[in-house]
Amino acid sequence: MSTSPRLGVWTPISGNWAVRDHPDERLDGSYADNRRTVVDAERLGYDTTLIAQHTINPGDDVGDVIDTWTTAAAIAEATSRIEIIAAIKPFLYNPGVLAKMATQIGHISRAGSRSTWCRAGSCPRSPSSACR
Repeated sequence: MSTSPRLGVWTPISGNWAVRDHPDERLDGSYADNRRTVVDAERLGYDTTLIAQHTINPGDDVGDVIDTWTTAAAIAEATSRIEIIAAIKPFLYNPGVLAKMATQIGHISRAGSRSTWCRAGSCPRSPSSACR
């Protein structure tokens, strides 16, 4: 087991929040921008990326926001090494359907797949002690 720090990036699912304060940058939550961010991160040596689950843009009601699962599948195809973490809201999906989607993304990904499952009701309070 490596003791080296692992570095990761958040995908800009609803645009880069840092640009909200910079007049020359535009807010871009498109798939193209997300793909470019993760492919560049992998090329630069980052180890992991997190794709958060939102059904609407948390910053405004008209901005673009990508879907976690379709984006994870597409980014898995576009990369070869970076670990993809699809952070989801579990009550939005039937557990069987969710497991099938996660398994398929694992097949698509050349970097492999790992899932973490939490006991019902325990993740929001203490994920590290309840997850397997």
